[in-house]
Amino acid sequence: RSTLFPYTTRFRSGSFTVPTFYMGNYDVTIGKWGYITECFSVLINDTSTASLGPVELEAGIYDDFTFDFGWTVSSTAGIGFWERGVPNGTNYQGIDANPGVDVGTDCTKKAYVTGNSGSNYYDDDIDDGRTVLTSPVFDLSSYCDPYISYYRWFFNDGGYTAPNDTLTVKLYNGNSTAILEIALDTTTGNSSWVYKNYKVSDYLPPTSTMKLIFDAADLPPEGHLVEAGADMFSVADSSSPLSVTADRKSTRLNSSHIPYLVCRLLLEKKKTN
Repeated sequence: RSTLFPYTTRFRSGSFTVPTFYMGNYDVTIGKWGYITECFSVLINDTSTASLGPVELEAGIYDDFTFDFGWTVSSTAGIGFWERGVPNGTNYQGIDANPGVDVGTDCTKKAYVTGNSGSNYYDDDIDDGRTVLTSPVFDLSSYCDPYISYYRWFFNDGGYTAPNDTLTVKLYNGNSTAILEIALDTTTGNSSWVYKNYKVSDYLPPTSTMKLIFDAADLPPEGHLVEAGADMFSVADSSSPLSVTADRKSTRLNSSHIPYLVCRLLLEKKKTN
């Protein structure tokens, strides 16, 4: 039998105690906003000395929606709001409307989807308005060349006129907002999880007050079916990484590393001033 044990710790050490462990295999997922979520399996074969040992999370920006890290939802639509959970798939004339699964390469089975109730395509799609999903603030001021990536889902069909609804993904830096993409009914990859990757500085100056926004809308004339999803959001510093030799005692440098090294030196100098 599978049982979920959710634990939140506020101790500086990150420690917590589980009153009773049964022998067996456990899937462990550990996460916090501002750090890279870790997930792994552990075998408990001695309940008297069961211990996971220390787990150190790497600092970074990542969210596969295993945990509720504080994304906010605002809506003018009547139904079909963004919600976090295990996707409940629906189908329209042989085409996937709401996804039935999340992105399979992350830690758990959760994603954000628009409306997740019912088993029919018309039960909980977005109707008569828009629903907006906004991330918590994240800091890109210490990145040399940040890239934002995520997976998104979009479906738009049905109705008595040509579908005209949208999923607009936007980036906000505390001062300005830029559109990363607008998914339409004709966009390639609809009804599937589509990976997207964007160089932040091509759209906005990176700041310490960034937000990512998913805006899904059922536009007039209403009556069309529209569903959207978001999963596996992350930020990476795309500067060319240094390659370490097999003996791990020396580092190979080439001209592609110069921008990265200059950026890191300037950031370190800024920290010490």
